[in-house]
Amino acid sequence: MPVANVPGFDPQFSLFDFGFDASWEIDLWGRTRRSIEAADARAEAIQEARRNVILQVIAEVVRSYVDLRGSQTRLLVARADANAQQAIASLVERRFRSGEASRFDFARADTQARAASVSLDGIEADARAAAYRLSLLTGQAPGATSLRLLNPGSLPVAPSQITAGLPSELLRRRPDIRQAERELAAFTADVGVATADLFPRLSLIGSIGQQAQSAGDLASGASTRLQVGPSFHWPIFSMGRIRAQIRAADARADAAMIRYERSVTGALTDSETALNRYAAAQIMRRKAEGATTQAAAAVDLARQRYQAGEDDLTILLDAQSAYSAAERASLDARVGELMAVVALYKALGGGWEAAVS
Repeated sequence: MPVANVPGFDPQFSLFDFGFDASWEIDLWGRTRRSIEAADARAEAIQEARRNVILQVIAEVVRSYVDLRGSQTRLLVARADANAQQAIASLVERRFRSGEASRFDFARADTQARAASVSLDGIEADARAAAYRLSLLTGQAPGATSLRLLNPGSLPVAPSQITAGLPSELLRRRPDIRQAERELAAFTADVGVATADLFPRLSLIGSIGQQAQSAGDLASGASTRLQVGPSFHWPIFSMGRIRAQIRAADARADAAMIRYERSVTGALTDSETALNRYAAAQIMRRKAEGATTQAAAAVDLARQRYQAGEDDLTILLDAQSAYSAAERASLDARVGELMAVVALYKALGGGWEAAVS
């Protein structure tokens, strides 16, 4: 007999229902635990990636600051050289007017003095560009900090000694290594998640609520419904797909291991390279400073001998040119030493124990 023909049955009726459903999977094979481990590891990897970005930005800010102060110091050196060349030209002019120097000597000294001032505008433009770049890196408009930064300042003093520490400390400091390690942990946990799919899942399902044919009856105790029971799921006919997913997870974990090992090897190489370059930069700076001191003494002696008529102008001009070149080389060596410190800061993961002299 059709349901519609049952006596007293109305085929058209309303059913009101509200309630709460919940299910809890019993983690028999560690699937949920490994999923949580993978999620936590990926969150930590993102944090390490953020630390790495911050480290790179800090290094670039310091590099730009050193570049700025280097350009400003270079400008001071160029102006001092131009003034020294002008002083030589004035000395030769006085000797020319008194008949002690030839017109050729005066023209040569004047030409060299004018040539010494040619680079001033370009160096000043470099200093402004470095200030603007520093403003950009600190998230400010070019005019916000450039006026303060464009006031000449001295170069920072490089640390006299840097202790890199043990390789194990390097591995703890480098954010890229920590990121690679966390990614490896996540992919390894993924293997456990995929493997757990080979086994059956057992869950407890519960539902509680109110159900009635009229809204007014929902508040009555007779309308309460309660359901509790187990749920069993085992994808026994999908074993081929699951095993393929396990192999894929294993391959991703192997690739993550290779990336981690490459990160460690690269970090050790970077640190050794940066330490060697820093040591070489220190030696170059000391040699350049010694050469500048000798060149300054040679200029004083050449000026005295020229004024006394013991040497011609060529020796004085050559001595002044040699001193200017030595002073520029000394400045470049100081800037290079500071840049080597920045590179070492990045290679060591942003930290060391240093004694500043």
